[in-house]
Amino acid sequence: MRYYATRNARRGEWRVRAGILCAALVVCACSYAQWQVNDLHGIYVPNQSGSANYAWRISEGQNPYIVGQAGQGIFGFPVAYRYHLGVNPQGSPGVVISGAVAYGVNNHGWFVGRLTAGQQAMVWHPTYGARPISAPAGMRPNTAFDINDNGVIVGYAPGGFFETPGGFVSYFDPSDGSTTTFYLDQTFGNPSAGTSINNNGTAGGGVGVSIGFFAEPYIEPGGFGAAAAGWISLAGGAGNFVGAPIVPSGHGGQAALIWDISDGAIPQYAAAWAGTGSTAVPLVYIWNGVNFRYDVVALPLLPGATGGRAYGINNLGHVVGYSITPQGNRATLWWFDGTTWRAVDLTALAQGSGYAGWTLYGALDINNNMCIVGYGLDPQSRLTS
Repeated sequence: MRYYATRNARRGEWRVRAGILCAALVVCACSYAQWQVNDLHGIYVPNQSGSANYAWRISEGQNPYIVGQAGQGIFGFPVAYRYHLGVNPQGSPGVVISGAVAYGVNNHGWFVGRLTAGQQAMVWHPTYGARPISAPAGMRPNTAFDINDNGVIVGYAPGGFFETPGGFVSYFDPSDGSTTTFYLDQTFGNPSAGTSINNNGTAGGGVGVSIGFFAEPYIEPGGFGAAAAGWISLAGGAGNFVGAPIVPSGHGGQAALIWDISDGAIPQYAAAWAGTGSTAVPLVYIWNGVNFRYDVVALPLLPGATGGRAYGINNLGHVVGYSITPQGNRATLWWFDGTTWRAVDLTALAQGSGYAGWTLYGALDINNNMCIVGYGLDPQSRLTS
């Protein structure tokens, strides 16, 4: 699902359009804000009816790029795709790669992910196609999670026989399609993973991570000593580890993982979760301006939910993810009303706006135009991103 927003300063309106879901935020003088859906459609990969179909990331701009995968599952044969909104026919990806997953995309349309043959991290470029990401000695890059506009890539290498696990940063050279790869600064220890990178060379991720399975990202918050993490100065080397952000009060002992960060030399926001399974806690980190430290807030859940995850955040501080309810996962939008954080059920929003029959399971990214991507079940019972 996806959203776009433009503001009419005279009328005080936010107009939002989404990919699986399009919405508008109307801010009234009484400080009451209401969301409504303006447009809602799916992304359908031809000849794919596998166990999952996800849209993981969206770029910026009026015609953003969206990447994800279809057919992913424990016995699935994944297919990566890139969909250029407003350029490709509605709902039809323009680039499809068999035997791959795609997790990150930049504003040029270059995207990154994993080739399933050999579990090899890959970068896709319109001139060079899908290229394996190079490895330093002792590393086998497994999954690339994000790429910025400068071609800086971050990801994860799980290790193996005679290989050291850890996060990596790779620098893509558009002049020849080559990559130069380093371990991320591992001052805090192993294994680490870089999950997000902004255009100022600041990355988010985690340390002490463990391998995830099924259609979720290939890592999860780990056990003892695991924590959300960040790196700065990623402009040609391993960068600098800047410490593990905290977990909020009442959730001590739970490991956390950052999945997305906003832009800025020091990003203002990060979306994350603590813990695993049905009791995971969605988190938002907010820059407090002191020594690379963030204040952290446990986001509210939808009524009846036992847990959730926050996957995407924009520069405005809007967060998306899902809440885990007795009816299953439900895509959730969080926003700050000036006093408290509020949670919006995107499925209920769609039903109330004339899009009956959609069930929106998860929102995975949001851009600064309020375009949201994710996955859900359409009125024909097709799982779609």
